[in-house]
Amino acid sequence: MAYNKKLLYVRSVASWDTPEGDLGIFVQNGNPIEPFQFIATEVKEPDSVISYSLTEGSLPNGLSLSSSGEMSGTISGYVSQETVNFTITATDDEGEVGVVSVRSFSMRLFISYSIEYLVVAGGGGGGARFGGGGGAGGFLTSTYTANSTSIIPISVGAGAPGANLTSFKAANGANSSFGDILAIGGGGGGSYGPGANASSVAIGGSGGSGGGGASSEDPTNYSGGTGTAGQGNNGGFGSQKSPYTSGGGGGATSAGGNAGSNAGNGGSGASSSITNVLNFYAAGGGGGSYQSSNGSLPGTGGSSIGGNGGGPTNAPGTSAVENTGSGGGGGGYPDGVGGNGSSGIVIIKMPTPNYTGITTGSPSVITDSVSTILIYNGSGTYTT
Repeated sequence: MAYNKKLLYVRSVASWDTPEGDLGIFVQNGNPIEPFQFIATEVKEPDSVISYSLTEGSLPNGLSLSSSGEMSGTISGYVSQETVNFTITATDDEGEVGVVSVRSFSMRLFISYSIEYLVVAGGGGGGARFGGGGGAGGFLTSTYTANSTSIIPISVGAGAPGANLTSFKAANGANSSFGDILAIGGGGGGSYGPGANASSVAIGGSGGSGGGGASSEDPTNYSGGTGTAGQGNNGGFGSQKSPYTSGGGGGATSAGGNAGSNAGNGGSGASSSITNVLNFYAAGGGGGSYQSSNGSLPGTGGSSIGGNGGGPTNAPGTSAVENTGSGGGGGGYPDGVGGNGSSGIVIIKMPTPNYTGITTGSPSVITDSVSTILIYNGSGTYTT
């Protein structure tokens, strides 16, 4: 019986082990990528040497494919995210190719870019009854490098209400954040409380910047609260007895003023041009005073954005300018309540070609051909 030798021959070609399709995200950041190895094998001849070649499309700019299947190099020349598609053919050492030897792939390119940020926490409330000024919310500004697609949560801290004559305790402002970058809320100003003038209400609260200490009728200079290193400064101390003046809240660039013949002024805020306009943020509130026959004056808020302290005839402290993260002014004597601290703010700025347009929280958007600025007065997200 004769055999057909052609029917007995089964062709053996290289087939792919590397899955077809998306290879993942690769970052253009000026550094070489981690080499990527494509793998195909010839099942019936496992010792066969496979060679690889690009047969359709092209690799990302700056990358190359060796005949052994290693892709390497440094991605360059892109100004925005992009998906690159290409086809590679695996050939066995006999030069044979089949349908299973051809495979298509894609790579998602992410363009590494810097995001400039300003994060300011909510300001502390002013103290009551010649109370201390509220401390500014923590102030942080720097740059963040976006290296991959991610959703960055953004939280904007509320300003704290001023102290009243029921609780006598001024609250701290709330924290603000941009991803893992956390600004601490400002400390509340101390209050001249009822009874024995307990230090629990007379001492300024600690926070991003510390609140000012209150005045009192006992022989103690009540201290201001402590600021957070790299975010703010300490609050000033309040006077003991006459002239009954209190300390100013700390600001981003200077400590709150100590009480003297007049109440302490709020510490100065910090300036920023991240919006392309020079603005001040995170100033301390001025301390309140007795301002009777001794002629003592209340303190003024820092940088014209912190709340001013109150004087006699129940004058309240004024509230800080909104969305600056500044402290409220301390209340005057005898029954002046504290001014409110202002809410914080988060501002981010990036090159316009890199701006994705994916946000939540309805930030204000300022854009031109060079840069895009997002201003968050409330919480939300940005997707890089």
